[in-house]
Amino acid sequence: MNDRYHVHMKRPWCFLACLFLISGCAAPKLPQPTQDFRGLVEQLADPSMEGRGLGTAGLDRARDFVLQQLQSDGLVPAFSDNQYLQAISFRFRSRAVTIHNIAAGLPGCGDLAEQCIIVGAHYDHLGIGTQREGIFPGADDNASGTAAMLLLARRWAQRAEHDPAASRRTLIFVGFSSEEHDLRGSRHFVTHPEALAFDLHRAAAMINLDMVGRLRERTLYVIGNQTAPWWPQAIMAAHQHTPELQLRPIPIVLAVADHEPFAGIGIPVLQLFTGLHEDYHQPSDVAWKINAAGGELVVDFADALLQELAYDPAYTGRTTTALEASTP
Repeated sequence: MNDRYHVHMKRPWCFLACLFLISGCAAPKLPQPTQDFRGLVEQLADPSMEGRGLGTAGLDRARDFVLQQLQSDGLVPAFSDNQYLQAISFRFRSRAVTIHNIAAGLPGCGDLAEQCIIVGAHYDHLGIGTQREGIFPGADDNASGTAAMLLLARRWAQRAEHDPAASRRTLIFVGFSSEEHDLRGSRHFVTHPEALAFDLHRAAAMINLDMVGRLRERTLYVIGNQTAPWWPQAIMAAHQHTPELQLRPIPIVLAVADHEPFAGIGIPVLQLFTGLHEDYHQPSDVAWKINAAGGELVVDFADALLQELAYDPAYTGRTTTALEASTP
């Protein structure tokens, strides 16, 4: 990272921080956001979203829904040129398609403000199958992770209004598209840092929320906990706030989800995951099967983890952990 690039990226984010501070009196009034985990999952897994498949109008509707939630909560754009969306165009099955990553942020303060923590979840799914299959709703995969990301963004936006801390890292909340097709959204995000309104190479950590809606026996898989030497300490501290959970650490980084491109450039990563099930990538992955109370508990744990990471300068450093191309 050369100095010219660092200065270039720093100024837009300072401008966005000013917008955040005045947004309470200047921002237009937007519709009230959906309030709870189940409600968000039901909206994203609704048939009108057409399974959030690549190239469908339903994926665009899901994009607009996620964006509206983040805007309603007062988060500022996290792409350069004051943008919430990052367009990615390519050919898919012999036709041109355009997808969008969504990113919104809460600017930090003090000495830690130039560092960031990225909280991500993919909002796409498989779309519509054959006439016999119908729509793949993707309630757990990954309406659940998107719902968790949105609820965390809301909590932190509300907390930031009354945050007395002298120093806090910037928080970036991202909805990735096209995870189901070679992690195209997250790979593009990582390989185009010039499009970001913050310095990606000063990211302290990336937390990926993928399939967090089927908590069983209170077991939460915590994947990648050895990508930084301080992860076990941070996880243990967060677990004290959610002792009901049974944590199952998996030290390797599984190269099958959106945290993988971040680990590939040395950013410490962690994936939260409630496990595979018989409805994975099936039309039967529907909203009524979601464990909403379990999802809220995962949000509580992720929130406690973010509180550990956001304020403590000790949580920093790069990773060289190898990737493992297998599923848990």
